[in-house]
Amino acid sequence: MRKAITFVVSSVLTGLILLIALFVSIVAIPNDVFYDHYMKMLSTKYDTLKNTDSPKIIIISGSSAAFCLDGDMLADRTGMNVVNTGLHAGIGARFEAEMSKANINKGDIVLLEYEWGWATDEKYTDAFGTDLIMTGIEENIEMYRFAPFNKYKYILGYLFTFANKRRAYVADQYGAYSRAAFSSNGNSMVYQRGDSPIIKAFRKDPRHYGIIDFENPVIPESTVSYFKSYKEYVESRGASVYWICCPIYKAAVQCDYTELEKAARQIEKQIGIKYISNPIDYLFPGEYMYDTIYHTNSRGMRYSTELLANDLKRAGLIKK
Repeated sequence: MRKAITFVVSSVLTGLILLIALFVSIVAIPNDVFYDHYMKMLSTKYDTLKNTDSPKIIIISGSSAAFCLDGDMLADRTGMNVVNTGLHAGIGARFEAEMSKANINKGDIVLLEYEWGWATDEKYTDAFGTDLIMTGIEENIEMYRFAPFNKYKYILGYLFTFANKRRAYVADQYGAYSRAAFSSNGNSMVYQRGDSPIIKAFRKDPRHYGIIDFENPVIPESTVSYFKSYKEYVESRGASVYWICCPIYKAAVQCDYTELEKAARQIEKQIGIKYISNPIDYLFPGEYMYDTIYHTNSRGMRYSTELLANDLKRAGLIKK
């Protein structure tokens, strides 16, 4: 019996070692294949997070914060270190939030800035962008610890497709959707975005770009539960967490603007995390926007960052 148990255990361990070796050989060798890819900034932002001293401001978001908030400018305005982890909503809210736990400490301020619509999406906290995450992580394998356990089946199932993607990849990324669009620490998009193509495009096909129209949104229990738990974690580390508003192309808001304020109050009540921003302040004219209803151009990014610095000061979170 002992020999049988030993054989089973050794077989399982051998299989596990081989699986790990296969996994590493596919995702990390050779390294930095996607060096110029937009998603590669995920690893850069993670490294910046790990290496930034407290007290600091940590911004968690999708692409809105990537396009709309200048982390380096915010650091200058607030006198605090800043880490802007925002990159792509397709990554999934849970992975973004879990990644932030790598370095949350006493005195830190965590700011959650999700695009409108998240609060009513039944699948929001369960979303997991396998391809986006694996492309962004590549050889930075330790980042896989932020993936929920039930998502590893998707990672393993995508492994050989990902291997083919790496093999066929040709480096040719440029413009706003590239690694080169960002500062070296990933905190700021330095690619200059001066035009506002969203104005004409949105008028032609509003539904394609998305509209915001709701009244008394219902927040799924899974979302409430996750963010309550996240708040408890942040506070257990001696840090604080708040909601902030992402800029929105004003023309995309079809409901009464006060519905945004009501939604913010409802989210505060159910989850217990306070908004320090007024949603109406973040309804931007087309001249400030770029290519989506949630992306600003460079001018809009500077304006949005100033608004946030003022929100932080008004909330008593900074003194500068």
